[in-house]
Amino acid sequence: MRPPGRAAGRVRPSSATTRTAHIGTSTNVDTHAVVAATGWHEPGSASAVAGVLWLAVVATVIAYGPLYAGLRSTPGSVAMIVTLLEPVTAVVLAAVLLGEALTAATALGGALLLGAVALLYLAPLRR
Repeated sequence: MRPPGRAAGRVRPSSATTRTAHIGTSTNVDTHAVVAATGWHEPGSASAVAGVLWLAVVATVIAYGPLYAGLRSTPGSVAMIVTLLEPVTAVVLAAVLLGEALTAATALGGALLLGAVALLYLAPLRR
């Protein structure tokens, strides 16, 4: 029987990352089998394969290590609030690194998320 407490405190970040990557890989293999049965073909160009490898290694495996390390020392309520910043970060990085256009709706959505994070984070200070 496991001791009570947060799972993030009982599991090393590298173990959690390895388990998550394994589950994700298994899921992708199953999905690939289903999609392949429908006539889909995997990307054949070197740039497409490099993009898939980038997503698998950098955006998933390497990114989850620091995430799980942070979860070991962060209360769940704070982690949940900070996770709301992920879409804003993705949009800003897409605009800066990839030249994606920022529409008024995107900017408004980002501002609303930032405002919500500020309200949620500062709410306990007012009590």
